[in-house]
Amino acid sequence: MEIQTQSRFIQGECRICRTPLRLRVDNEYAELGHDPMNLLKVVVCNRCADNHTRERRISDAIFNVCFTLCRKTTQEQRVTLRCALETLTRKYAEVIALIQDNDTIIWDNEFPQTLFEHPAECPRILRKYRRDCARIPRTQRFPVEAAVSVGPPEPAASLPYKDA
Repeated sequence: MEIQTQSRFIQGECRICRTPLRLRVDNEYAELGHDPMNLLKVVVCNRCADNHTRERRISDAIFNVCFTLCRKTTQEQRVTLRCALETLTRKYAEVIALIQDNDTIIWDNEFPQTLFEHPAECPRILRKYRRDCARIPRTQRFPVEAAVSVGPPEPAASLPYKDA
């Protein structure tokens, strides 16, 4: 025996790209005491969800490479890890451009080189890269050098965390 539940539709928009969405909510949700309108605060379209999942997978892979670089490695391993960082940062740049709906992929050899030289700063470097890319207006397109500065990390005193 199949149980049929009644549902209603709520009009909303993706909280990331603002694409109009139609969300189906079962009546049981409201019967449990939940306000269906609260769902609109967290709803995203499939495209944005897929892009963010892809970004998370790539950044996790970059973290793993940087973690390996923090340990003692041979010269041969470092060459392999450098190539892996270059490939992963290119993919990361592509997915950030997709997430931010930018036609231009912003990537420079300085990006993987900075991660290679300062692997312990990986989360901060990726965060800074993403923040710098977000500052570029979507209608404005210009060369990489003027768009993003990935340079070496700032002095340790300016980092938000303290070493114990």
